[in-house]
Amino acid sequence: MTGAFLQALLFFLIGIAIHIPLSRISGNQKFVFRGLLLEFVLGLAMTLASIGFLELAPSRTYLLVSLLCFVCLWNLYLFFIINLQNSFSLRMLSEIAASPTQSLSKEALDEVFSDKAAFEARLKALSLNGFIKIDISTQSVRVTFKGRLMSLVLSSLRSLLRIRTYG
Repeated sequence: MTGAFLQALLFFLIGIAIHIPLSRISGNQKFVFRGLLLEFVLGLAMTLASIGFLELAPSRTYLLVSLLCFVCLWNLYLFFIINLQNSFSLRMLSEIAASPTQSLSKEALDEVFSDKAAFEARLKALSLNGFIKIDISTQSVRVTFKGRLMSLVLSSLRSLLRIRTYG
């Protein structure tokens, strides 16, 4: 089974070698979608390579273990990167470190991380990812089909797992 893990590790490293430059070129819009799509493509490639022309997998169990290891590694990678990208504390730390004196007053931090600024940033992110449409003339926000679908999925998951909607 060591071979199965090494195969998973190889495809994982190939995925990182593709994902990092792709993310740097295209920015962080639809980051999660691109990461999951790449995971699917690499998993499919690993399966085809294992059972098809390369015949890397001596058995179905080997292939299953290899795919499972790959999916675990890739999802841990995405979890780490997404938390790194979205962590409020890390963004605050980066803002302080990026200032010329590497020091900011609490007032300056509050200005950058005010509720209004956070609200506007979240609206912009939802709009960029196609979950909402912002009508500037009427100052209204309308949910898209994609947003309704995501809301339905999240509401269902919250209900199933008995997670409170707020707080």
